[in-house]
Amino acid sequence: MIRLYFISLFFWLGFIISSPAQISQTEQYLIRANELVFEAPDSSRLLSKKAIASAENIQNDTLAARGYHLLGLAEAVQGNYSVSQEYSMKALLVFEKYNLLKRQSATLSNIAGVIIAEERYREAIVYLKRSLVLDEQLMNAAGIASDYNNLGVAYRKLDLHDSALYYFDQELQHAATLKPEEKENFSATAKYNIAFIYTLQGKYREAEKLLDEAHAYYRKMNDQYALCYGAWYDANLAYETRAFAEAITIAEKDLIEANRLKLDEVRLNLFELLSDAHAALHHYDLALHYQKQHESVADSVYTNEKARIVAELQYVYETEKKGQEILVLKKEEQRQRFVMMVTGIAALAALFLLIVIYLSKKLQTIRHREREAHLMAEHEKIQREKYQMQTEKELQAEKNKQLQFELEGSQRALATTTLFIQQKNNLLEDLQGELHKLTPQTDEKQQRQFLEVTKNLQHHMNFEDDWSKVIMHFEKVHPQFFNKLKEICPDLTMNELRQAAYIRINLTNKEVANLMNVDNASVKMSRYRIKKKLKLAAEESLTGFIMAVG
Repeated sequence: MIRLYFISLFFWLGFIISSPAQISQTEQYLIRANELVFEAPDSSRLLSKKAIASAENIQNDTLAARGYHLLGLAEAVQGNYSVSQEYSMKALLVFEKYNLLKRQSATLSNIAGVIIAEERYREAIVYLKRSLVLDEQLMNAAGIASDYNNLGVAYRKLDLHDSALYYFDQELQHAATLKPEEKENFSATAKYNIAFIYTLQGKYREAEKLLDEAHAYYRKMNDQYALCYGAWYDANLAYETRAFAEAITIAEKDLIEANRLKLDEVRLNLFELLSDAHAALHHYDLALHYQKQHESVADSVYTNEKARIVAELQYVYETEKKGQEILVLKKEEQRQRFVMMVTGIAALAALFLLIVIYLSKKLQTIRHREREAHLMAEHEKIQREKYQMQTEKELQAEKNKQLQFELEGSQRALATTTLFIQQKNNLLEDLQGELHKLTPQTDEKQQRQFLEVTKNLQHHMNFEDDWSKVIMHFEKVHPQFFNKLKEICPDLTMNELRQAAYIRINLTNKEVANLMNVDNASVKMSRYRIKKKLKLAAEESLTGFIMAVG
């Protein structure tokens, strides 16, 4: 406590005796540097250095630390991550010294962002959790939501999806407590991230719903960059649901925007997705084309990244060299040793870099050849499958021909059976008529004999026996007829279904009457009842309707 008291006392004494004009000038530098950090990082860096020099001149540590914080942001924007982290750590030490919680949290978030950019996700999580603790102490809702989002991203990059979903859900909950504009922004960001994970987990409907909600916000805000990422998420969702053609359409459209906005990460992902989608559709020429485009962009990004690293090393080297030039006035020999050491390190670094580039290129070439071999194998597989499909098609055609032959046989059998029954019934009716004519001319004994003969004739005109023979062949020719008719009208009786079957095989009323052993009037009445049950209009044809049933 005594130590903190003296630290605070010296801090405030330094502040009191500092020139108000210099403090004001330093504050102006910091304000302007903060405004330009993303739009003009070079200008922001220059103003931050002026603020640091002014703050150190008046021995104001907190102002100098703010300058280092902004300097770290400017370096991060330009991709100089190691330099950015060095400046941010300087700022953090001062903010911790004076227990400035809000500035500690902001600096920790900046350091974590730099580490995430360098793909050191587990290390970034440590800094983000420290920032989260501070924001919770400060009850900074926006800061808490931001920390949860960054933690979710880090866990997502590590493929720890359950942990990532937990933090994105926390982000949504805390976003609900913010002002409407901040709430919508954090919510949309979280929904994009959650939708991406849901897509990987196969929760496609939930992912689609979240993407639509996030799209609506970013369209309202006209955020082209976010919408470009969102379209990639849409294409990825379509691909995962095996809607390859839709995925290709979305990706090709989004690729135009990614090129316009110069979003290399999105371009890389879209080229890879287009290659995979075309390969899934067996468009191997297009798959190969997009694979080459992917490799070309990857090479370009790789080259730019290496150039950035070299530039960063050069920047560090130049900074250190300038510092050594001051010391050379005192110790020339020490300067020479330092220059030789740095030159040696730079040479070794350059050699190592060349080896890495060579090995990376070689690995890419091997992977490219392996992919081409894979595509060639897939092409050969498709050719074999085509031959197999053609063979199966020919076998199916032969099978269909046999089935058609069997169907025609059943049709002939149906026609023959129907004709035979008609002729049989006609003959039996004629015989019955002749017996009726002879009966009055015979004695009682002969009449009893004629009656027995008439009963036998009537027995052979049995309708049920005739129907069983007809239906056996009918159902082979029209297998679903009765089921379809019953679905249309469940109230049809068995006799009405039989008459409908006779109508289907195009028999006249007289022929139907003969088969059913009834008179023409009964057949007509039955047709009327069937038409009424089917709710056909007077002008509608019952025969046409029955024929259409199948």
